[in-house]
Amino acid sequence: MKKIAGFLLFLVFFAGSYHFSFAAVNDIQIYGDITTQAVSRDLSLGLGGTKLLPLGTTNQTKDSESFILTQMRLGFQADLTDNVEANIRLLNERLWGTEAESSSNIDLDLAYLKAKDFLTLPLTLTVGRQNLRFGNAFIIGDPDTNLSTSSSSALYRIADDLSLRKSFDAVRATLDFSPLTLDLIYATVQEGSTNINDDVALYGFNANYSPDEHNTYELYLFAKDNASANEDDNNQIYCAGTHLKKDLTNKLTLNFEAAHQFGEYRSSSTIHAKRDAWAGQLGVDYKFLNKAYSMIGGWFTYLSGDGSASSSPGRTYSGWDPMFEDQTGG
Repeated sequence: MKKIAGFLLFLVFFAGSYHFSFAAVNDIQIYGDITTQAVSRDLSLGLGGTKLLPLGTTNQTKDSESFILTQMRLGFQADLTDNVEANIRLLNERLWGTEAESSSNIDLDLAYLKAKDFLTLPLTLTVGRQNLRFGNAFIIGDPDTNLSTSSSSALYRIADDLSLRKSFDAVRATLDFSPLTLDLIYATVQEGSTNINDDVALYGFNANYSPDEHNTYELYLFAKDNASANEDDNNQIYCAGTHLKKDLTNKLTLNFEAAHQFGEYRSSSTIHAKRDAWAGQLGVDYKFLNKAYSMIGGWFTYLSGDGSASSSPGRTYSGWDPMFEDQTGG
């Protein structure tokens, strides 16, 4: 996996040279959206008399919460040449009635350069702040996971799951051998400040085979380097899995995914174990094919857990790590 990261960094070097060779702009498009929501949540008593927590919070004192929020995205896409594209998008998320600087900043949501047919190969190279999403985002889709968001967002610890912040600082190399597509990625999720081994990084590959619009088969291997947890490189998560999406009829769609995590688990200098975790997901969606695009579905998700609060040397840790999922569980 380290070789993959080195290969992508090699491509970054050439991407910079490729970009600076062009100055003209063929076309500029402006796009965006504004969403306003009124949200009310019931946080009544759960099992054992414990109040339900608002997603992403530690507040156990409220019985309910209500608020109005507005989310704005404004983007600029420039075609520098027929094969080179630049994309910048700004994002603002704000609760109504909050005017403090921390909740009204406009942040950089996307900022990437995309070069197609790179080095005359069927290769698309995307460098910069970009969205990464594979399959149903069971493993990769949100750098904070869907139950958390950046502390600079006005939705932090209020409605983390509603945040639109999904971008990674990443390099993505896409090889298109239609109907087979190979993606290699490297992303720095969190840059540490203590030493060179305290970052959180993501790297790996995804193979997508789509012979037609009704069938999709995927195989992937992703790695999460989580050295920030203990400032060493002994807290890695490797995740191998497969995803299948198939239209059984023009109305009925089947989704299946299974994944296995292995590597090292370390939560302190004394707690160290081998990872051995499993997850699976099965979903069925039924489309009514009406003008409203109505759909009903049922999904079941299994995530292995670990019953022990600590890990002794030599034991196996079976707790599933959500990595960078973008789903909201029940």
